Order: sequence, then C-alpha cells, then structure tokens
Amino acid sequence: MGRGGPVTGPIGMDYGASHLVDVFFGSFLPPDDHPLLSGLSEAELGLARRMVRIRLDGRVAMESAVRLHPVNARISIGESPDNPAFGRTFTGAIVSVERPLLKDTYFHPGWTTDMFGPLSLSVRLVRPAGRPGEPILSIGYRPAGGMLALEPLESGQMRLVWMRFGESPIRSAPFSLAYDVDHRVEFSAGSLFPPSDSPLWKGADAPSIARRKSAMTCRIDGRVVLDLKVETPDTSPNEIFPGRNTLGTAGISDSLQGAVESAAREAW
Repeated sequence: MGRGGPVTGPIGMDYGASHLVDVFFGSFLPPDDHPLLSGLSEAELGLARRMVRIRLDGRVAMESAVRLHPVNARISIGESPDNPAFGRTFTGAIVSVERPLLKDTYFHPGWTTDMFGPLSLSVRLVRPAGRPGEPILSIGYRPAGGMLALEPLESGQMRLVWMRFGESPIRSAPFSLAYDVDHRVEFSAGSLFPPSDSPLWKGADAPSIARRKSAMTCRIDGRVVLDLKVETPDTSPNEIFPGRNTLGTAGISDSLQGAVESAAREAW
C-alpha cells in the first residue's frame, strides 16, 4: 500500500469472477467532534485514524496501523495519475463503486482483550531436505513486520532468529530439537499486545505497558531460548501468521516444512 506501506503475502484470486473489495483508511474519518465519533475514547479514535483495513470478498486481507497522510479533495479509483509504479490504470474493470454511510462502516477495529496476548504454539518439525531457515511465526506486513524463524546449523543444531525488514537479525545461542515430535513454543513480544494508547490496557500504568511492549521472550518446551528487550511494530491481531513466511524474507522457506498443530493466545 502506497510508498513504503504494508505489503501482504500472496493472495489467491479467481480472475474470471467479480470480487467485492472494501477499503477503509483512517484518514477517511470526519473531524473529531463529529457526532458519529462521539462514542469513541481519545485512544480509540487515535487508533481508528491510523487504521488501514482491506477486505476481499468479506475476508480481511490487510489490517494494519500505519502512518496515513491527510486525504485531499481528489480520490482516484482504478487509476494512479501521480505514480506509475503499479501501472497507470487498473487492467480489469471497476463494476461499481459505493460509499456507504459511516454509521454502516466497520471503521473501528472492535478489538477485545482476548484477541491479544502471548502465543502458545504446538510445532512439529521434520528434518529439512536442504538448509533454508523455516518460519515459525510472521507478524505484520512488509516493511514493518517481523518474523520468528528457525535457522539450521551445520552441526545439526539450530538457532532461533528474530528478523525484521531492513534490520540485522537477532539470533539465539545454538540448541538442539528432536524431529517428528511436537514441541511447545511460547512467544511474547510487544507486537502481540495492543498499541500503548489502547483502552484495552484497562488502567495499566505507563511503565508497566512499556515493559510489556519492549520485552521479547521465547520458550521451547519450557526452556528459555530468547529473552531480550527489542521494539516491535504495533500490529492487528489479524496480522499473525503461524508457520508462514508472509514477509517474503530471503533465506527462509515459504512455509514450515513440518506443521503448526495449534496456536492460541495466552491470558495476559
């Protein structure tokens, strides 16, 4: 989306069918004192103004908090008069365009506490045929997202790696894991919690929120593998992709060669 904005992973499309695309930008919202926004707290309104949400045939294809520019009087649909990077015009056909009333629009995330929190995954590994890294979890979209991956070593051991677009990877010490058995992976990072200004923190003080948002820990079968302080991007709970490399990170396979048997949020 835009220059330097979020980029989703591959999405399957039927080119012979028409599709319904719902587009919401927080910059489309009216001024703060508009009656339709009166039910939102200051934090909720601030978050709504940073949201981009794209639904494709009713399914969320992208939901992310981004830095949006104000909307000017001109909105181009099916064309890009100022930037030809993706082509000047849409090569298909825009069948119809509707502008629903704001009150009928899903303009606020509507997130709840149980949609956030640390993740607990059950992961089964198979012995890799080659030596690429394998994704455990992707969070967010390029270029602001991050990924937790396993990196095999020549010694037969492996390392856990946290990777972000345009930044140096953070690697754990080498460790050993058995193949063809299930392993419990417990992961916590700031991206898995609401933005710092979200009302979902329910009165938590600023130092407590900052500690949660800056801490990253990973345990595998109860053993601490990563424990550090690192800033991670704010993400939507719809931006969590277990076992997939949705960021297109080089040197990491597209998907885990084994399987993520289950993934669930933990209470926080």
